Amino acid sequence: MTPRIMTLPLLAVLGTAAVAAVRAPALPVPQQANVTSACTPGAQAQVTPATIAMKRTDNVVWGSTSPNAVSWTIAPKDTLDWPWTQSTFTGTPEAPAATPEPLASAKVNHPYRYKVTIGCKDGSTQVIDPDIIIGGSQ
Repeated sequence: MTPRIMTLPLLAVLGTAAVAAVRAPALPVPQQANVTSACTPGAQAQVTPATIAMKRTDNVVWGSTSPNAVSWTIAPKDTLDWPWTQSTFTGTPEAPAATPEPLASAKVNHPYRYKVTIGCKDGSTQVIDPDIIIGGSQ
């Protein structure tokens, strides 16, 4: 008689307890935006890309490639027309600004207008006015 080998998919039985291995859900890759040319004499500060196109399940991370920028704060131009419950996000070179949660109730294909206020090493500030457009219902 040939021995039967029985396999249990991702399940181990230990005495009377069973342990199941479950794959962790993949985290969405954040949309990346960078504050560039900020706090640089003679240069125009900007956010690249100027318009962030994202899905409802995405989040956004704002970093900076400007060595003279010490902080940047993302804030809505109209707090009544902002998809996040948190009204501002502040970033530093060590910890970029990031949105915290998916946007199940965000308006699709609607531009959310915001501003970026950049704090410079010399104590001055700069302001940029880009948009976020949330598309699709994913």
